[in-house]
Amino acid sequence: MKKLLIAAVAATLIFTACEKQKKAAEPAETVTNNTTVVAGEEVKAATLVVENTISTDKQYMFNKYGKDYRFFESQIVLKDYLNKENDGSIESITNVFQVVDMTEDQKSADVFVVLITHKLSGETVYDVKEGFWIEDEILNDEAITVKFTQAYANLMATNFPKPFSKHVVLRKEVGSKEANAQFIFGNTRLCYFVDAVTGAVSDKNPAFENIEGFKAPLGEWP
Repeated sequence: MKKLLIAAVAATLIFTACEKQKKAAEPAETVTNNTTVVAGEEVKAATLVVENTISTDKQYMFNKYGKDYRFFESQIVLKDYLNKENDGSIESITNVFQVVDMTEDQKSADVFVVLITHKLSGETVYDVKEGFWIEDEILNDEAITVKFTQAYANLMATNFPKPFSKHVVLRKEVGSKEANAQFIFGNTRLCYFVDAVTGAVSDKNPAFENIEGFKAPLGEWP
């Protein structure tokens, strides 16, 4: 009887220790309104990869919302300005999704945007914004064969004056002409487009290349 009691106490202590270890291993999560911040270990710049975050976030969206999610763009913030000495290291990546949840009668829908931001600190921020509608092309099944690192290298190899900006966006705009998805480097004052399929670099927006005044992407970046 004494042996059984000792064994039971030992099993309880082992279970308690395992539970504490499990909780310690789980990332801390903070929820404020529609924003969830999940803490994680600090990562090296080389491990913050655009393609990896897109793949991970698309799986997260499918698991949470099923096939109703739509992937629209990746917003990349570099550690250094494009016109300064830099190596293309990334400070953060925000992948932008939209969910259109139709009602049973198909007459209306609940529409909201989900922003998933990955930071070098290890934090992942999930931000839900209600009532927004995105008008770019959906990238769920879009062919994107050029990686960000190659797009960056292609741009930096050109003689174009580099913009004073840390911002890059991967998106496919709705324009007057059919075009592939583009990595867009810069801001509304000066930007360049790298084709996400061919890798070609241009100072003109291929979706609006025949229209004056549409060189820059829609929207204002910092």
